[in-house]
Amino acid sequence: MIGAVTCCIGLISANQAAEQNFPAEVIPLAEQNFISARLKWPYIPIAVTARNEVSNSDTTTTRYWTEDPNLRADPSQLNKYKKPLIIVLHGNGTNANMAILSNGFSHMQFDVRGMNAGANIKPDPKNPCQVEVTLKTLVTKPQPEQKCKEFRIKEPATVEDDGNHLVKYIDSLQNNAYVDPKRIYVFGESGGGFVLLRNLCKLAGKVAAVGISAALPRYRDVNDWVGGAGSKSCSPNVSIPYIHIHGTADQRVNIDGVNANDSANNEWGNYIHVSVDDTIKNMVSRNSANFSTETHSFPRGSSTNQTRVTSTTYYAQDGLAMVRLLKVEGGGHLMPGLLSDVPNAQYASISLLNKFDSLLPTPLGPVNLDIVGADEVAKFFMLHKLN
Repeated sequence: MIGAVTCCIGLISANQAAEQNFPAEVIPLAEQNFISARLKWPYIPIAVTARNEVSNSDTTTTRYWTEDPNLRADPSQLNKYKKPLIIVLHGNGTNANMAILSNGFSHMQFDVRGMNAGANIKPDPKNPCQVEVTLKTLVTKPQPEQKCKEFRIKEPATVEDDGNHLVKYIDSLQNNAYVDPKRIYVFGESGGGFVLLRNLCKLAGKVAAVGISAALPRYRDVNDWVGGAGSKSCSPNVSIPYIHIHGTADQRVNIDGVNANDSANNEWGNYIHVSVDDTIKNMVSRNSANFSTETHSFPRGSSTNQTRVTSTTYYAQDGLAMVRLLKVEGGGHLMPGLLSDVPNAQYASISLLNKFDSLLPTPLGPVNLDIVGADEVAKFFMLHKLN
């Protein structure tokens, strides 16, 4: 499963942790309370009519978006609190709130919201994204019925719906009292990153920048960005500032690309997915970011493994960083700095993950702790604003 358990260990409310027999010391009470409050944010259903590419008919679908109830607490303070917004598309096997928390976006000076993917089972209306991954599930065969949210990147109609939902939601925020419409950004990890890349043309001119972790585009998507043989690029005069994070040892999403009909990854479908280097090359072309390049390695921090992060930035002629690649040498599938918002539990949680990682059909791999990936994404995003 692409993206599988982005953060099933450590990011579980106190009650869930007790039910699943996680060691009590993994999450101190203060962190449990913080996480529990965030996980209780309601999901707001938003419907959209989309053209089904398979049946060639219009269908109405619904996605659930996170919403902070505290934003509505004091209407008199409305326009004082306009913030830049990061929309997070989670990886498969998790949900929007967990992805926001686990990757470290929640503590930032942003309004951070997420869209839940469609589920393979009928969602519980009281808990539209129920997470039921347990240690037992991790060390035995996966349950036959996926119980978590999953972006179905193999189904064109579903991906089309996801893109339409993104566009409709962003359009609905143009006059929102809490969001700066010129500073809306989208970040997609793993399965959510694939959905973002498939719908990038729809977002051109609507978002100020996008970020990807552990995902790849199809060749046909790249052709849409830069204009391949016999085709024209979408919104050719609109830049799409781009930051990409990827581990060189990611066994779930190979940094060198994936062939169509890969027998080991049947989720890919009939599409060839290009390498990260080719993705960056095409994004540099799209954004005219070949004026100068800067590469540096982040200093080794408290990470206990041999991973290391190298940053390569590509600049436009005006000196603005338009494309950035954070390559995690030796890193696995998960974002650097995972669980940075629960520092007292971070090492215990990741150690527990590492203990059982080798038992997964496809291991998640080492987690780098030299940087917080979400911090780097946020720094890049804040360089950019829609004209």
